[in-house]
Amino acid sequence: MMLTFGWVGAVKKLFSGNKLRSVPVADVQSHRVMPEFKGNLAVTPTEGAFTLYDLVKDAFEKYAEKKCMGTREYLGQHSPKVKKFGGVSWKTYGEVGFEAHKFGAALREAGVLPAPEETTLQKFTSPCSVAIFENTCAEWMIAAQGAFTQSIIVTTIYATLGIEAVIGAINDGEISAIVCNKCNVGLIMSRIKDMPSLKTVIYTSSMVAPDDVFDIPDAPKGVDIVSFEDFTQSGDTSKYPPTPPKADTTAVIMYTSGSTGKPKGVVLTHKHVVACSASVYYLLPTYDDDVYISYLPLAHIMELMGEFLFLSKGVTLVYADPKTLTSKGSYPQGALEVFSPTLMVAVPKIWDSVKKGVEAKISLASPVSQFLVKTAFQARAFAQKNGFDTPLFKKLVFKKFAAALGGRMRYALSGGGALNSEVQDFTRTCFGVTIVQGYVSLFQFYVSNFDFVTFLTDI
Repeated sequence: MMLTFGWVGAVKKLFSGNKLRSVPVADVQSHRVMPEFKGNLAVTPTEGAFTLYDLVKDAFEKYAEKKCMGTREYLGQHSPKVKKFGGVSWKTYGEVGFEAHKFGAALREAGVLPAPEETTLQKFTSPCSVAIFENTCAEWMIAAQGAFTQSIIVTTIYATLGIEAVIGAINDGEISAIVCNKCNVGLIMSRIKDMPSLKTVIYTSSMVAPDDVFDIPDAPKGVDIVSFEDFTQSGDTSKYPPTPPKADTTAVIMYTSGSTGKPKGVVLTHKHVVACSASVYYLLPTYDDDVYISYLPLAHIMELMGEFLFLSKGVTLVYADPKTLTSKGSYPQGALEVFSPTLMVAVPKIWDSVKKGVEAKISLASPVSQFLVKTAFQARAFAQKNGFDTPLFKKLVFKKFAAALGGRMRYALSGGGALNSEVQDFTRTCFGVTIVQGYVSLFQFYVSNFDFVTFLTDI
């Protein structure tokens, strides 16, 4: 018997008048606001939490025994373009909270002071910020959490930027401490004379293999070079108990990537970032078994506010290098296969690459298989737009595609710019993943779902 799919057209005709798309509700053309928040914008994802310190302090206790952060052991290059990894090391929420508070106390011991309670755009006259010049990793987030336990500002510098960007940020903020990768210590010390305020260099060993050798130069008088682990261990929380920030305290000075000239520092208060987190929380629900894969730069607001939101809800965070998400750049498995995340953030370029990759594989299949996949796509896309799904095609066709993202992906956040509607619809149909779009424009933060209902959080 020949299998046909003429019924697909019949089903489409049956539901052709059933329009379940959302209707714009705002009276401002530049955006649309979810009805329940019109005139009453959300300001926090957690009742009573108005700072980034508030968001995570309760989580450290509530989820103390739960896995908080996971990192694969980097073993070096398997081949010129493929990295090799070992097992996963885990930290619980209780352990992360303990380390964060000790890191904050160590910053105080190193001479870094709490920032003023209210944000000012005037130049700071005292060392009240720590710079982070490192790729996304567990140490990055622990350092930020530690700074916030003492009302210390986090100044972010993209790890891909050169030494001139580091010098500019350090001198702009009179910064006395910096967190960087071990491989960059020599670079920073080579220009230490150009950064007279810098007194403490704290290095991580993220993505440093056991056999990698980096010479740590002798520090000049008045400058300390210390590993992240030793620095954290030195923190005395009895001498420096938490000094929580206020909602109007500066949380982050976020330097741009410098694509349009010299990197510029954007000043964000705690309430700014918390409000951004709230906007995502109401569109992207979390569950007890959620796992979020972190690989985009924490120096970008989308990743930063996302991680703090997920931490506040007890989500497990796992860290990966962006080039090792799949087995194409990672041996023996890609990070997506190892961790099977349920949540992720990506930029439009990545989603576009995923779409092209899937289409390329489909083009290599037999004509019959291509016909089946095309029919499955049409049927599921139509069903989803009308509030349904296609269980048969989901099991026969789309289960294999979903495996490429780990097999459990539910929600994804796309940031850095608007996502092409065709790519968005393709991703939803192919992987069964709901994508929430978010991007920063001037002083407004927008989030939209598949029905193009947009929620505005005023920052």
